[in-house]
Amino acid sequence: MDDAATDDMMADDMATDDMMMDDMATDDMGMGGMGGMDMGGGEFTFTSAEFMDGENLPDPYTCASGDFFGAPSPSFSWSGAPEGTMSYAMVMIDKSLVDAGESTGYHSAFWDLPADVMSLPIDLASAPEIMGANVINNGYLGPCPTLGPTGEGAPPLPHTYVFTLYALPEATIQLGNMLNAQFIQTLEDAALGSVELSCTSSASMN
Repeated sequence: MDDAATDDMMADDMATDDMMMDDMATDDMGMGGMGGMDMGGGEFTFTSAEFMDGENLPDPYTCASGDFFGAPSPSFSWSGAPEGTMSYAMVMIDKSLVDAGESTGYHSAFWDLPADVMSLPIDLASAPEIMGANVINNGYLGPCPTLGPTGEGAPPLPHTYVFTLYALPEATIQLGNMLNAQFIQTLEDAALGSVELSCTSSASMN
């Protein structure tokens, strides 16, 4: 084979490689993501006006308010949900307890919240927007880590709490009424995307 023919074959191989790289890049751009990636509608974000991600949750939203089961939730807002979102669900856990294997770390949840709802006010349990949704523990059970396990092996204070918002492709999802790891796994398997907001607390009953 002469040198010119060899050069042509090498050029063809390089062009083929370039086309394959372009195809792979296109595929990567088209893949959906979780936890804040660009999903077509912009970045999926989740915030609260009452605390920043990772900060201490103010006492009025914890059992320090004097009411373990009735403490109002902070407000929440979100934007940039994945294309095709038909409803939302939110789960709150005491991550410190869940990581320690304690079932009491699963605090509260709501689901089947319509896709046109993009925020919830303080005290979401009484908000009109959530009246048609399914809830566990009124949709919000505030932190009270001092009522949890103590002694050797117990997680130290403050505890970390995580709110996870799920964007779902159906208007309703069958989850049951037992908030546990399987409940969360079902949401994760079904979700188009999810975002998290965390806080800490050492609150105790007054």
